[in-house]
Amino acid sequence: MSEKPYKQFSPDLDFSNIDHIVIGSGVGGLTAATWLAKAGEKVVVFERHYKPGGFTHSFKRKNIFRWDVGVHYVGNVGEGSSLRGLFDFLTNHKLEWESMGDVYDIAHIAGETYEFKAGKENFRKQMKNYFPGEVHAIDKYLKLIDKSNKRANAYFVQKAFKPFLNKTLGWFFRDRYAPFSQKTTLEILSEITSNKQLIAVLCVQCGNYGLSPKYSSFAAHALIVGHFMEGGYVPVGGADQICYKTIETLNSHGGQVFVDAEVKEIVTDKGKVKGVRIGDTLINCSSVISNVGVNNTFNQLLTKEARQRCNFDTGKMEPSSGHMCLYIGLDKSDAELNLPKYNIWSFANNDFDELFDTATLKDSPGKFAYISFPSAKDPLWQEKHPGTATIQALTMGRYNWFSEYENQPCMNRDKNYMALKKDFENAMLKK
Repeated sequence: MSEKPYKQFSPDLDFSNIDHIVIGSGVGGLTAATWLAKAGEKVVVFERHYKPGGFTHSFKRKNIFRWDVGVHYVGNVGEGSSLRGLFDFLTNHKLEWESMGDVYDIAHIAGETYEFKAGKENFRKQMKNYFPGEVHAIDKYLKLIDKSNKRANAYFVQKAFKPFLNKTLGWFFRDRYAPFSQKTTLEILSEITSNKQLIAVLCVQCGNYGLSPKYSSFAAHALIVGHFMEGGYVPVGGADQICYKTIETLNSHGGQVFVDAEVKEIVTDKGKVKGVRIGDTLINCSSVISNVGVNNTFNQLLTKEARQRCNFDTGKMEPSSGHMCLYIGLDKSDAELNLPKYNIWSFANNDFDELFDTATLKDSPGKFAYISFPSAKDPLWQEKHPGTATIQALTMGRYNWFSEYENQPCMNRDKNYMALKKDFENAMLKK
C-alpha cells in the first residue's frame, strides 16, 4: 500500500453537509462509518491518534519489526461464517485470513499442559481425554455455551428495537438471557462440576475478556468460547490490514478518516446534537456516533446538562482490567527458532481468581502470562522481514502500580519508573 488511506486533520478543510461524525477509528467506529457510507450517507471519522485503527493498528521499531497492539487472533472467520461475511462486506472481499492450524491455544497450568483444538467435537474429545471422569460435565458445559449464545443473539436483536417494542417485548428476551448474563462464570461452572482443574482449563481464555471466573459474566465467557470454537485466524499481512482495507472501502463510498483530530466536545442544544468541537472549530452534523468508550463519551465529551438529559449513570462503572506487554524482536526466522503459530497461556496454579487478585508488579509474569508469536502466524512476514521474528508476552497490569508517574512526560519519566519497566522486562523474559 503506497499511499495512506487516511488524512491529516486541518480546520481549514471543508466539512459542510456532513450527515454523521464518528469519533474514534477503532473497528466499531469504522464498521459504523462504512455501513453508513455504503447506504449513501456522508460520513467522516475523527481520530485523535496519529494512526487510525484503535486496537487494529500496528507499530514499528527500527523499520524492521512490527507488532499488532490488540488483535492477536480472531475466531469465526472461516469460509461461510457470519463474521467472515461482515469483514468481506467492510473490506470488499480484500481482507485475507490465515488459519492458525488445528491447535490454536495451549495452556500450561501448574505444570500440566492442555491443547485447544479447532472444532466443537475435537474440543469435546480432547477435554474428555484430559478429564475422563467429567464426561457429563463437559457435555453439559457445551450445551450451556450453545444455549447462552443462542439467547445472546435474540438479546442483541432486541437492543435494535424501537423504544415502544423495546419496552413491550424487549423484557422477554432480556429475561431469557438473564440466567446466563447475571451469573458469574464460576457460579455456573460450579453447578456442573467440583473439579477445580477442569474449571480452570475451561476458563483459560479469560484473558480474552479480561476478568477471572468469579468476576466475569458467564454470558461473556460463552461468547468468547463460542467465538474461538472453530479455531483461530489472523489477517494476512497483520492486524492493520483490517483497518486499512476497511478505510479503503469507506473512501470509495465518499467517507473519510482524519487523524490528529481530537474531539473536545459533542455539542448539543436542548438534547439535540449540533456537531463536535475540535480545538476552536465547530463542525456541524446531523448525528454523532462515539466509539471512544462510555467514560470518555459521557464524562469527557458531553456537558453536565447533556449528561443529565441522557439519564445514564456512570457512577457505578469500574475501569476494565489492564495489562502489560513486552514486545520482542529476534534476529532469526520463525523456522530457525521453531516458533509455533499457537498462543501459550500460562498460569501458576488453577485458582485464577487468586492469581489475578493478588498479583503485584513484581510477580505478575510468574503468575499469569500470555505469549504469542505474530510473525509465525503471518505467511507474509518472511517475505517482508526476512531472517527476523517477533514475540508478544503479556501479563496483567494495574493502573495504581504506575499512578505516581502519571504526570511525568511520556518517554521521559524518572529513573524509578524506568527501573520498574526494566524489572518487568527481565521477569517476562525469564518467563
